Amino acid sequence: MTEQISVQVLDEKLADEARAVAAQLAGEAVASKLAAQDPTLWGPEAESEAAIRLSWTTLHQTSRSLVGTIEALTAELRGEGIDRIVLAGMRGSSAARH
Repeated sequence: MTEQISVQVLDEKLADEARAVAAQLAGEAVASKLAAQDPTLWGPEAESEAAIRLSWTTLHQTSRSLVGTIEALTAELRGEGIDRIVLAGMRGSSAARH
């Protein structure tokens, strides 16, 4: 199933620039390469690092098994009177995987 996303840019100059960038990204198949976890998108110097840090692109599939655990934890914490949690982190988003 393919979803279409529509974006309207009201400023005509920005709209022209956005169309050019979107056309370039589409022409280079960036979205498809990202979905395929293609590390070459980040260039030769970052390719080896990118190759081990692209698992976030599949989180919409791989994290589904966590829903039940998260719901159970939510219920437990609400039972203890907790209604807010703050997640604080540092470094890049990939640090959250450890």
